[in-house]
Amino acid sequence: MPEQTTFTDIDDFLEWYKSKRPETIYLVKNKQRYAEVMNAIKTIYKLAYESNPDGTMIKKPTPDELIGDTLIFDIITNLVAFDSEESQEFCSALSKATTFDIGTMTGYKKVLISMKFADVYDFAPAHNPGLKLVKN
Repeated sequence: MPEQTTFTDIDDFLEWYKSKRPETIYLVKNKQRYAEVMNAIKTIYKLAYESNPDGTMIKKPTPDELIGDTLIFDIITNLVAFDSEESQEFCSALSKATTFDIGTMTGYKKVLISMKFADVYDFAPAHNPGLKLVKN
């Protein structure tokens, strides 16, 4: 029977998780998903920036170090406004995201729009003999 571990808070869980992960994880781009996500990010970037060029900070997409296969894209702004056509374009691009969160940034009078795109990377099988990539 597998070992049962109980955690009292998220920090305990994260420390346990990090201790179980290999020190180095090799990833390769999931070419189809990567292209789809980058097109979505370019569209979202363009719409957000054009909506409010002076009040919008767009962060460079970064891999999620905890999960590994996910790309994170954040926009910090005080206003984003779209017309009907732009809204449809935004929603179409946003539909490529796995998660989408909006929250206020206390003390900054800004809003954080955060998107995560899963399955952008695959774990490289050459560096993990027990792992086989299976493409659907």
